[in-house]
Amino acid sequence: MPHWMENSQSEIEKSGLLRKLRLLSSDVIDMSSNDYLGLRRHPEMVQAASEATQRFGTSSGSSRLISGNSDLYMQLESSLRNFKKVPSVLVASSGYALNVSLIPTLIKEGDAVIIDRLVHASLVDGAKLSGARLFVYEHADMNCLEKVLKRSERYRRRLIVTDSVFSMDGDIAPLNEIVYLAEKYSAETLIDEAHATGVIGPMGAGVVAELNLTDKVDYTTSTFSKALGSLGGFVASRHASAESYLLNSVRGVVFSTALPPSVIAASIKGVELAQGAVDKREYLLQLAKIVDKNAVSAIIPIVVGDEKKCVEISEILLAKGMFVPAVRFPTVARGASRLRVSVNANHSTDNVQLLIAEIRKIGL
Repeated sequence: MPHWMENSQSEIEKSGLLRKLRLLSSDVIDMSSNDYLGLRRHPEMVQAASEATQRFGTSSGSSRLISGNSDLYMQLESSLRNFKKVPSVLVASSGYALNVSLIPTLIKEGDAVIIDRLVHASLVDGAKLSGARLFVYEHADMNCLEKVLKRSERYRRRLIVTDSVFSMDGDIAPLNEIVYLAEKYSAETLIDEAHATGVIGPMGAGVVAELNLTDKVDYTTSTFSKALGSLGGFVASRHASAESYLLNSVRGVVFSTALPPSVIAASIKGVELAQGAVDKREYLLQLAKIVDKNAVSAIIPIVVGDEKKCVEISEILLAKGMFVPAVRFPTVARGASRLRVSVNANHSTDNVQLLIAEIRKIGL
């Protein structure tokens, strides 16, 4: 008799939602990566990681609060404070682990968490785990957000949570309006800058910095695994007391082994290189606008709708030498499957023009 997992997997496959691992050949143009600045193979990144491994070994051996802390960690957090222009920064093992455990640290039962409908899964999971009352406002709809804020006034603390750049749509949240409403209704704000850090704003510091909201947004989270070319996550805060408090409270930090020295060293170099990548940021936006003249980030969705058709188109493009992933439920809503084009600084204009030509042949 088949195990229940086999039956469930069969149903997933019939619906066109089964995912499988793949290996891309070196001659395929990868238009799926979040390595927006092309730093993961940068010689200085590789050298930094290699030297740290030779000097400190392959593992930190413990959580930071036991014996896993290091001068490298301190250097990384110092560089991030300067980068984000805040007094408090804490590094975690991944952006997902951070968001899932940070939100339950900031709010609990008796509080309210208010999220944009399209926030990243890690923010949704963190909100659910917090025990706070969960409110959802329609995507980037400030009238809806204000109604929720009025309805939730009886709660002890309220936290508004949104991405700055949305990972599946590439659009940017109306952060000025969100911060205004947060101040008006005495709520705190948490902005996830995973897809903005390194790509948008002065020296790549993000949308919050670009809009001069650093002194008004309470918490920003981000990751090293995208434009910064490494691994791990971090939270930055305008509150001076946040760093020590979160170090002692965020379970994803307290109970996780510290990052390996090679990763931390690469992250330090990634922050440095990203800040100087002015030309690459300009080039990224130029590439994105070739795909869609209205693009505001390195992410450009091409909505197909039908899950199976979306996979078929992705496979057609792969046969032409371009990998553009088919993004389906539950990453996006049912019936909203799309090709997620992600440009990076290693793409040529010819690469992008080829993609546009093939998409037009398909009839999209």
